[in-house]
Amino acid sequence: MPELFAIEAGLAGIAVYLVAGTLSSSPRFAAASGRLRASSVIVVGSAEKLAANETAPPRPLQYHDLLLYPNLGRPMRREPGKALTFFVTAWPALERPGVSAQVEVVRNGQKVGAAPPTHLVPDGDGRIQLASSLPLEAFAPGPYELRVTLSDGRDAETRTTAFPITP
Repeated sequence: MPELFAIEAGLAGIAVYLVAGTLSSSPRFAAASGRLRASSVIVVGSAEKLAANETAPPRPLQYHDLLLYPNLGRPMRREPGKALTFFVTAWPALERPGVSAQVEVVRNGQKVGAAPPTHLVPDGDGRIQLASSLPLEAFAPGPYELRVTLSDGRDAETRTTAFPITP
């Protein structure tokens, strides 16, 4: 029997299996537990609408009927109407399903922008998906960090990602 090696990346990452030299992967979703957990936050580069008759199980980067593709570090352009779109998934504790989300933009360690806190509740699968956008017009060109803090009143998870803005 071939030996099986598993490498897991993050709560909502990909489990990669190596069996006798063959590489395969499958989505790994976090099971419910007694504490709040969150995926990495991603900057969305593009999205693809899924077919109406698509019946595959949810994918890690699926938001409703959209398949999201990460930006992967490309600079964001500061143009009228241009926004930074981001996505994060959380799995709340069973006994504390309500989660508040705080979104902030940080530059050189200082908060330079924030959205009002919002209250989120889990879907039928027990997860919370937050996809939102921040307008970029007010931010000067340079390096920034997006900070998303999720809290259930007892536990908190903060996820960050860097993004540059160009003129």
